[in-house]
Amino acid sequence: MIALAYAVLAFGWIALSDLFLEQLTQDPGSMRLLGTVKGGLFVLVTAVGLYWIVGRQLGRSERDAHMLRFMVECVPEVLYRHRLAPARGFEFVSPAIEEVSGYPPSAFYKNPNLALELVHPDDRGGMEEAAREAAESGSPLELRWVRADGEVRWVEHRVTLVRDGEGRATGIVGIARDVSARKEGEEKRKLLEAAVEAAGESVLVTDEQGRIEYVNPAFERITGYTLGEIRGENPRILQSGEQPAVFYNRMWSKLLAGEAFHGEFLNRRKDGSLYRQEATITPILNGNGRPTRFVGVARDVTERRLLQGELREAQKAELLGQLSGGIAHDCRNVLGVIQAHADLGLSALDDGRSPREELEEIAATVQRGSRLLKGLLSLGRKGDFEFEHTSLSDLIREMRRTLQAVFPESVEVELDPGVDFSAAVDQGSVYQMVLNLATNARDAMPAGGRFTLRITRLPGKEAGPSLNGTRESEPESWIQLEVTDTGTGMDEETRRRIFEPLFTTKPPGKGTGLGMSMVVRLMEAHGGRITIESALGEGTTARLLFPPSQSPSSEAPTPSAPTTSNRNGIELETGTERILVVEDEEPLRRAMVRTLERLGYGVVQGADGKEALRLLAEEEVDLVITDLVMPNLGGRELHDEMQLIGLADLPVLFMSGYRAEDIETGSLPAASRTLLEKPWTLPELAARVREALGTAGARAGSQPTRSATGMSS
Repeated sequence: MIALAYAVLAFGWIALSDLFLEQLTQDPGSMRLLGTVKGGLFVLVTAVGLYWIVGRQLGRSERDAHMLRFMVECVPEVLYRHRLAPARGFEFVSPAIEEVSGYPPSAFYKNPNLALELVHPDDRGGMEEAAREAAESGSPLELRWVRADGEVRWVEHRVTLVRDGEGRATGIVGIARDVSARKEGEEKRKLLEAAVEAAGESVLVTDEQGRIEYVNPAFERITGYTLGEIRGENPRILQSGEQPAVFYNRMWSKLLAGEAFHGEFLNRRKDGSLYRQEATITPILNGNGRPTRFVGVARDVTERRLLQGELREAQKAELLGQLSGGIAHDCRNVLGVIQAHADLGLSALDDGRSPREELEEIAATVQRGSRLLKGLLSLGRKGDFEFEHTSLSDLIREMRRTLQAVFPESVEVELDPGVDFSAAVDQGSVYQMVLNLATNARDAMPAGGRFTLRITRLPGKEAGPSLNGTRESEPESWIQLEVTDTGTGMDEETRRRIFEPLFTTKPPGKGTGLGMSMVVRLMEAHGGRITIESALGEGTTARLLFPPSQSPSSEAPTPSAPTTSNRNGIELETGTERILVVEDEEPLRRAMVRTLERLGYGVVQGADGKEALRLLAEEEVDLVITDLVMPNLGGRELHDEMQLIGLADLPVLFMSGYRAEDIETGSLPAASRTLLEKPWTLPELAARVREALGTAGARAGSQPTRSATGMSS
C-alpha cells in the first residue's frame, strides 16, 4: 500500500512539475536549473515522508513487542522455543520457568539439556518417543520434574514442531504448566472412590430433588437394589412404613436448613425384609448456602440391635436370678404383714372392737407390695417407660432388703435415702440402674467392704461435667442418687470406657458389658446425667442426677357427679346405674361387688364370659366390667360376642393383672384401651367407673338402661 502511494505521488510530481516549468520559461538553461531544483525537492520530500512512515511503523512494532513480552512474562504458564538444528539450544524461555523448575531462564540458555535433566528418573524411559507423539498429535504430555530444591512437580507440556521448507523438524514451540495440585486432587479422588467402593457402610448420593445419582456396592449388598435399578428413584423406595411421618419431616427440615441429620432408620430391602440402619445425611451446599446434593452414609445395625437385645435380656435374667432370694424375702414380708393384721382384725371383731387400724395397715402393705411387683415387672419391659411422680426416698427404702440380698455378709450396706426427694421416674428403670450399680460394687469388693447409697439435693452449678453429655438447659438443682463402694476401683482408661457397649473388665461369662451402657441410656431417657469417679485402690462413686419434679396438685376437680368420702376424706364419685361384674376369681369378684354397692350402684355378677352373655340376655345393665383373661370365654371374646347380639353401644371397662404395656391393647375397642390394673384401690375403681359411664349419667334416672336387644328402655 505504501509503495503504490509512493508511485502515484512520484508520477503526479513529475507530470505536474514539468507542465509548470513549461509554462514558467522556455529558456533551456533555466529549464535545466529548475529541473535540478525540482529533483532535489522531490528527494527531500520523499526522504522526509519515508522517515515519518518508517519511524511510525518501527514505533508501533516496538510497542507491540513490549506488550507481547509483558504478556509472556505475566502468563503463569512457561512459554519456550527450542532449536533442534543445526545445534540444539533454547532460543526463548519465559520467566515463569523459575517458579516451576527453580532455575532462571539463563540456566536453560547455558545448558540446552537442562529440561531433560529435570525429568524424574522414573519418567525418562521412552520420553523422547512420547514427546514426538505428543507433538504430532497435539495431545498433552505429563512428566514429573525434580526442582532445584528437590521438590517433585507434575508438569504438563503441549508442544508443536517447527519445520523448514523441506518439512524437516528444526525446532519445538511449547507451553508447560504446573499441574501438581490437579494431580494431587485426582489421586485423592481416586483414593476416595476406592474407599467408598470398598467401604462396609452404604453410601447414597442424591441431587437436590432427592433423586438417587450414586450408590456404592455396600448399598447394593445391604438393600438388594443395584445402581442401575435405583438410579433416578427417590430414597423413599426403602421406607418400611413403620416410622411416623414426623420422623421424616424432622429430617427434611434439618437438611433443607443446611444441617446434617443423624438418626436410625427402619428400612425395607428389595426382598421385603426389614433392616435397621444408623445413618448420617449431609447436605452439600452451593455458594448461596442452598443444598445441591445430599450424601447419606449408613451402617446396618440390625444384627447389633438383636445382639444387644439378647445380651440385655440375658443380663436381666442373670440379675433376677441373683435377686430371687431378696425378692422372695420381701414378698414373704408383705404377705406376713397382711396375714398378721388380718388375724388381728378378726380378733378385734371377736372382741367387739373396731378393726380400723389393722385394715389400714393391710391396705398400706398391699400398696407396698404392688409397688414392689410393679418395679420388678418393669425389669422385663423391652422399651417403653412409664414416668410418674415418685418419692425416690421411699423407693430406696423399699429396696433395702433386696440390696442386702445382693451383697455377702462381708459387705456393710449403708442407706441414707433422705427425707422425701421426689422426681418423675420410671420405677422399674430406677430398680434396674441401682441393682446394676450394686452388682458392680459387689464384684469390686470380693474381700468385703462398705456399700453406701445416699440421696441428696445438688445445686445445678455443682453438677460438674457428665460423661454422657450435658442438657441444653440445666435445672437449678438435681436430685442426686450417689452410690459408693470401697472396692478395687478403676484406672483412668477403664473409667473412660466404662459406658461403651460390650466393654467389660469381668472374666468371660461373668458379665455382658451392657450394664453401664444401659444405665446411660436409662438416665438419658429420664433427662438426667451420670458421672463416675474412681481410682485404683480407692473405690468408685457413681452419681445419678435426676431433674426434680413438683408434687402433683392436691386440688381435686369439682366433681360433676354425686360423691361420698372414704376413710381418708377423699371424695369418691358415686352413681345409681346397674353394672355387670365378670371375674373368675371369686374373692376378688365379691370385693368388687361390695365396693360398687357401697358406691350406690346396682350390681350383677358372673364368673366368666359365657355366664355374662346369659345374664346380659336377662338383665338390663349400663356397664360391663370384665377381666381380660378367664376360662371358657375371656374379656376380648365377650366384647366380640356383644357386638354380634346388638350390644355394641354398651360401655365395657376391662381389667387385668397384667400391665397395659404387656398386653395387646390395640385389639381392644378405642374407648377401652386403658386398663383398670390389679390391684385397684377404691378411689381408682370409683373414678374409672364414672369415666366409663360418663359423668352426665351420675344422676338417678338420667342414664337409660339397655336390654339384651340393645334398645333403650
